[in-house]
Parts: sequence; structure tokens; C-alpha cells
Amino acid sequence: MSTALFPHGPASIEATPQIEIGRGARRVLADRCLRFGSTALVVTDEGIMAAGILDEVLDLLALGGVDTIVYQGVEANPTDRNVEAGIDAGTGRGVSVIVSVGGGSVHDCAKAVSLVAANGGRVGDYDGVDLASDPGIPVVAVNTTAGSGAEISRFAVITDTGTHRKMILADRHLSPLVAIEDPELTVSLPPAVTAASGMDALTHAVEAHVSTAANDWTRLCSRRAVELLWRHLPDAYRDPTDIEAREAVLYASLLAAVAFNSASVGAVHALAHQLGGLLGLVHGVCNALLLPVVSAYNADAEPARYADLASAFGLSARGLTGTKAVVAAMRRLATLVGIEGSLGELGVSPDHIESLTAMAMTDLCLKTNPRPLSRDEVADLYRRAL
Repeated sequence: MSTALFPHGPASIEATPQIEIGRGARRVLADRCLRFGSTALVVTDEGIMAAGILDEVLDLLALGGVDTIVYQGVEANPTDRNVEAGIDAGTGRGVSVIVSVGGGSVHDCAKAVSLVAANGGRVGDYDGVDLASDPGIPVVAVNTTAGSGAEISRFAVITDTGTHRKMILADRHLSPLVAIEDPELTVSLPPAVTAASGMDALTHAVEAHVSTAANDWTRLCSRRAVELLWRHLPDAYRDPTDIEAREAVLYASLLAAVAFNSASVGAVHALAHQLGGLLGLVHGVCNALLLPVVSAYNADAEPARYADLASAFGLSARGLTGTKAVVAAMRRLATLVGIEGSLGELGVSPDHIESLTAMAMTDLCLKTNPRPLSRDEVADLYRRAL
């Protein structure tokens, strides 16, 4: 393995959004929106409304002089229909900025609404890399979970309701222009959501670290993300009011997003996307169950990339530096936050594998996996996780 800091030549580091991070960061929301205009389409979901977070955000916007239109219909795995409904909600109403309030599903939907509303056509027209010719409507992302990284990324994952395949939009015009990262907005998260989103962040960090597009900058961010998640995610899971743990996990999620926004991810995401699209399973839970399986498989080809994470998992101090110990630590962290078992226990059966594999082979994330995978190997990974 090359020891060069940028082994593949000059690296493009994606760093578009202005990031407001820390306790109370939400208070600058209206000011940041007014940079783009005074009418906002607020995109969110029913869970955010039920938690009372939306009311607070709307109050902040109103006090700051921002008029709002609300679309609250985003599903857990956002669909092309959600995007169309979001566009319809804001059409002809002078929307100058889109405010997404929620986690990855909401941010992805809002970003797709922004892109399609500005460029025309349908969301499926942008399934691929840099297919939009014009910037979207400015997006200000108010983040309420710690895991997806969608609040800063240039990616959006949208389910095609006709095929159940997850489309991956990868476009420089998708990145929000402002991200609000306030740990106080994550305190109301149920433990199960804290666990799933935290393991999503861990998967981002690990996959970005071993990606074929990784470089010294992305590895620096991903290692620190793993270290923070290993130390603080269990505390945030056990005590939702532990604001220090919440802040650390939110920061870790952000660092992991910085890493994967430039380095992308790998086979864990390629396989997990299809489980969400076909069966509606929770993305972070699928990632948590697939991460050790895929990592063990990849590590046979690139052991040094995984062993490099031993210190981040707190293993080096105990004299454990091998890839098996790193993979065991991944399983251990998932167990500490209540995620155990197998895909089979979630309802995935051998009968699903052919369809899942066919869709996974077309997934953009597979391209940066450290070990090239054939169709048979992808199918085998699904079987190993059952």
C-alpha cells in the first residue's frame, strides 16, 4: 500500500457548507436564511413535529422575519414521490431558501427538492454524478440526528417507488450552503435512533478510511470520528440528556461526513441501501450488522487499512492491533447500543438475495470499496449477514 499522503494524485476536498456547531447554534438560523431571502420552504417529517422541534424552529424563523411554508411528509426512506410533493408545496410561492429540519432522510429529500425545482425534470434524471447544470435553491440544514452526514454532503439517496431501487444523486450542487449542528436538538432522540444514526456515522468513518479514494485529510477525519464514537456513543445511548456525549457524537458524525463527502463509502452502504429500498429496513441498523461482515471480507485484501483503526478503537493500548480485533470492536460497539442479531432476524430471507444483489451491483458506493466485488461475492456477503 502506498505511503504517499495523496496516493492517487491531487485530491479534491469537498467543503462547501458553512457549519454552525455547538450548543445554541440554532439561534443563528434566521440570520443565515435571510442571506438568501425571506420566504422558506421548511421540509421535515412527522417525528420532528411530534418532538416539538419544528415548533421551535418555526418560532425562530418567524422572530427573525422569515416567512415559512411547511412540507412534513418525508418518509424514513425518502421517495421520488416525497420529492415531488415537496416541490409542489413550494411551487409558485416565492421560495428563496429551503430549510431542512431533521436527519438524513429529511436532508436528502430537501436537497433533491432543491435540485429538481431549479433544474427541471424529475428526480430520476439526476441519478448519477454531476448531472445538474445549475445550482439548486439554497438549502440550510438544521440537523437533529448524529449519523447521516447528509446536512453537509453532496449526496442524496432517494427510493424509486417503481423499482424499489435506491437512486444515488451525487452532485456538487446538492451540498447545503449552511449546516446548523446544535447538540441540544438531538436530546429528544429515542435511544434506538441514537444507536442507528451513531452506527451509520461509524460506518461512514470506517468506509471512508479504507476507500480507494481516501487520502491523508479524509483519514485524519475518519480516525477522529471513530475515536469519538467509540468513547461517547454508548453514553449518549444510555443517557439521552448527557449533552457532552451528545456533542461529541454530533461532532464525530460531522467529521465522518467530511471524510465520506470526499472519499465516498463502500460495500456496506451498497448492500444496506438495497435493504432500505426493497424492505424498508432502518439504514443505520443494516449498516451496523453489515459492517463487521464486509470489513472482515475486505480486510483479507487490505489488512493495513483496517489495522490502522486499532488506536481509534482503543485497542492499541491493550496490545491489540490486528484486523480481527478491529472487527470485534465494531461488533462490540453495536452491542453496547442495543443492535445485535442478523439480517435474517429483521426479515431478510435467502429468497431476497438475488434481487438485493442485482440492485447492489449498480450502486455507486461499490466503486470505492477497497476490494473489488463480483456478483457472487456480493450475494455471499448478504448470506453471511443472514
